[in-house]
Amino acid sequence: MQSFDFSPLGFSRLFTEFIVSNPFFESVFPTNDTLTNFDFWLERAQNFKGREGLDEAITTTMSSVHLTELQSRNLQLLQQDTTLAAVTGQQVGFLGGAIYTLLKAHSTIRIAEKFTEAGLTTVPVFWIEDNDADSAEAAKTYILNSLNEPVEFACTDTFTTSIPVAERIFTADILDKLNQLEITLPPTEFTAETMTFLREIYKEGASWTQAFTQLLQKFLGKYGVLFISANVARNQGLFKKITLQELSQPTATKAAVELMSEKLTEENFHIQAVASEPNLFLHEGSERSKIKWTGSEFTAFDTPYSTDELLKKAEDFPELFSPNVVLRPVIQDAILPTIVYVAGPGEIAYLSELHNVYKMFKVQAPAVIPRHSATFAPPAVLRFIEKNNFDAQFFMRPWRMIEHDLVEMTADTTGEALFTKSSLKIKDIFSAMSMYATSIDPSLGGAVGAGERQTEKVIEDLHKRIASAQKKRHAALFEKSRETMAVLFPDGKLQERVLSPIVWSERFGIDTFSEAMRIISNENPTSHFFSPLRQEKALFL
Repeated sequence: MQSFDFSPLGFSRLFTEFIVSNPFFESVFPTNDTLTNFDFWLERAQNFKGREGLDEAITTTMSSVHLTELQSRNLQLLQQDTTLAAVTGQQVGFLGGAIYTLLKAHSTIRIAEKFTEAGLTTVPVFWIEDNDADSAEAAKTYILNSLNEPVEFACTDTFTTSIPVAERIFTADILDKLNQLEITLPPTEFTAETMTFLREIYKEGASWTQAFTQLLQKFLGKYGVLFISANVARNQGLFKKITLQELSQPTATKAAVELMSEKLTEENFHIQAVASEPNLFLHEGSERSKIKWTGSEFTAFDTPYSTDELLKKAEDFPELFSPNVVLRPVIQDAILPTIVYVAGPGEIAYLSELHNVYKMFKVQAPAVIPRHSATFAPPAVLRFIEKNNFDAQFFMRPWRMIEHDLVEMTADTTGEALFTKSSLKIKDIFSAMSMYATSIDPSLGGAVGAGERQTEKVIEDLHKRIASAQKKRHAALFEKSRETMAVLFPDGKLQERVLSPIVWSERFGIDTFSEAMRIISNENPTSHFFSPLRQEKALFL
């Protein structure tokens, strides 16, 4: 298994500096220095008072799945006041969203195991963010067809930005979507098993959250991961305390974020998230609306509210309020005994802005560590790369860059030198001829020039014909290179950010793909891994 530095792959400077432990982040994530202080974290576990509500939220979230023995054990452990949680999370995604969702989970599983092995009982918890209302992001993913071409798939043609995905229900046309998926996927020994399972969870009347939970259970249940739905937690009133404080001081969180943002800017780091006043949404029926502070009153759904009115609403009906991206981590860590949060590059960027916010709400910030990052390669891709002595990283970039380098690599330098030399000789010949002809009759200069241009045109046409023949000669190399790029860098992005995990589980089986991620999770997450998947039994290769 190879690994590559993050910088050439397009990861942000903030992330790459975080990875190499830039001293600046010691003040941004001070909790990271406490991970060896088990007494500190044991006290944190013992001081956590929300275990009963947490148990109810997890149990409700997982009511549509059958808990494995390890999950049942971890749920019981979480009720003990000496147990902590290693946490990660992701928005709901059709067919599991992108591969990095599972990579985050496996990173979290492994860190929980390490703490437990060291004597600090820790269980892995996955936060399902289903209060989010970006249904286009939740509904779409990519798979690879039999030609290894990335194809976008969506579970619906109706996209909204005001309805939380927890409220979205699959309609009858989901069957047609799955039929099309089956036609598009390459036939393998795992196709029937894959499609049977997908038809069990994606069906008319099922919620998007339920199907996502069941899919995660299929991949992660045996590792003991517990799931908690943000929507369930909201409906149980678990966001109440933070919500009331945010409404009481509607400008405070934004001010706290901006203080950290200024420090990030001074270090030439980008700003990932912009805070609002306040950082909350109001829910009515199946929709949600951003709450805005005008300086004297709040507005939501085009309705004005005084501070007292909205505070009373939050007191009486806390389930009507949910946080935006800025406040969500604080609420999450207020209702979970989190020791560490496993974050992606974008999450690390916005979490870098929240140190003062955690302090303001008196919530213990967890340590923040990066998820593992990886690209997976099937046998056909591996054979092509190895046969042609390519580096896998060569294909993890835009096609125009790959094509440019391939043109240079396959260029006929001998022929180019020959044509260059020939052109110079022709110029010398016609120059001498022109001098001789015009010395006899000046009017002959035009005829000599015309002859030179005709000769140059003949040479140029011959050059093009030879170049075209050379290009055809290398067409197979270019075609296979483009296919390789489509697998490793689909849609111009890293594979882990685009392809559904179904792509590899349908070709290799869930066990083989999961084991590949498991192996990666044992490594240090400070580089991007290139993982070969050599046990493929696809019928089309």
